[in-house]
Amino acid sequence: AVRWNTPRQSKVVSYSLPVIYQATGGQPELILSSQADGICSLNPSTGEVNWEARNLFRQRTVAAPALLGGLIFASAGNGAGERQGVA
Repeated sequence: AVRWNTPRQSKVVSYSLPVIYQATGGQPELILSSQADGICSLNPSTGEVNWEARNLFRQRTVAAPALLGGLIFASAGNGAGERQGVA
């Protein structure tokens, strides 16, 4: 059964898997990355958008965002061509 559905934009195919992030003393967040939506955070219980950082990537996202030291790292690229990384 579908618990919630949050519409997202689509420009090019994205293979990036979401990750769960929880800041010290904070609520869990579902972190997603894609070319169309940049990096965004959803409430994993409701699907409500917590925050978005749009227009970050020119290429498709493939790797899941990485969490390290309270930062969220995400990358995009097109194989042998351009690559991007943001934190």
